[in-house]
Amino acid sequence: EHHEVPISLYTNGLLPPDAPSAAEVASTLHEAGVTAATIALNAADPDSYARRMLSPPPYTPAYHEDGPSAIGDVSGASFGGACEFISALSEAGVETTVTAVATADTASVRDL
Repeated sequence: EHHEVPISLYTNGLLPPDAPSAAEVASTLHEAGVTAATIALNAADPDSYARRMLSPPPYTPAYHEDGPSAIGDVSGASFGGACEFISALSEAGVETTVTAVATADTASVRDL
């Protein structure tokens, strides 16, 4: 017996530097059965995004040897890229939700 189980994706929206375009990735995910996606944008502008999502933390997170290893390779990653992926998911037919942490600089995320 086959059960239709919804498949959801939870991501920060950052694609690897060698990944296909955001539209291709979104389309592939939708074709594979992903029905919903939640993206942690966590910023409302490129500068805040770079500080929060693309910069190593000033401490050593659990299970990592140092701050830089916790974020991995973020070359080519950007606020614009994450926003492009959000749009691509929605346009591909994936129910898309954006989340953000509550800080003074994320209050305007809703305006995006």
